[in-house]
Amino acid sequence: MSKIAVVTDSTTYMPPELVKKHNISIAPQVLIWGNQTYKDGVEMQSEEFFTRLKTTKVMPTTSQVAVISFQEIFQDLVEKGYEVLALLVSSKLSGTVQSAMQARESAGCRREDGLSPRP
Repeated sequence: MSKIAVVTDSTTYMPPELVKKHNISIAPQVLIWGNQTYKDGVEMQSEEFFTRLKTTKVMPTTSQVAVISFQEIFQDLVEKGYEVLALLVSSKLSGTVQSAMQARESAGCRREDGLSPRP
């Protein structure tokens, strides 16, 4: 039986206890606030985001997960012998899926079985 790891992006806002229980890897979206950028859930938590949102004059925007974030996650999981199941925000809403697909190639994964290691 294969070991399967779940990877998602920070748009899921999963409860920390669920992430920990199932060892889910979360790739952070990029938050852009004025001229500063933050990794969602890493450099800025949702509580801080919503508190800041109440008083800001500059509305934040987001950008897709950086390819390097997925590369690091996928490479680590593949090296540990996992097959990877990525559950991501819709490609119609974000370029995150495209970032994951680019990272998949560099992590030594094949497309036929999603992100499973190449033979």
